[in-house]
Amino acid sequence: MKGYDFEDSRVIKDMAIGDIYIDLTNKELHYFKIDKQASEITIEDQSPNIILTLRNTMLAFDLDYDMYSFPDFIRDQGTLSANISGGNITISLTPQST
Repeated sequence: MKGYDFEDSRVIKDMAIGDIYIDLTNKELHYFKIDKQASEITIEDQSPNIILTLRNTMLAFDLDYDMYSFPDFIRDQGTLSANISGGNITISLTPQST
């Protein structure tokens, strides 16, 4: 997966002192790789869970952000670049009906 663009989004955090907004734009995933041989899917016998484990994950992405508040006490904008390597991701899926 290379050069995948995501939709713009807004995060709103209601704080005691006001609302904080973070607009995320121009999000682009440069790469997402996993070690397919070391990754696994496990179905647990003791509980109705499916465990998805992704090993040796590598991920790189960029995005632009615009952070501001109401009332106006926070204002920042810029570019975030992230490069994550050697990480493991574990996802536990629990079905609603057993």
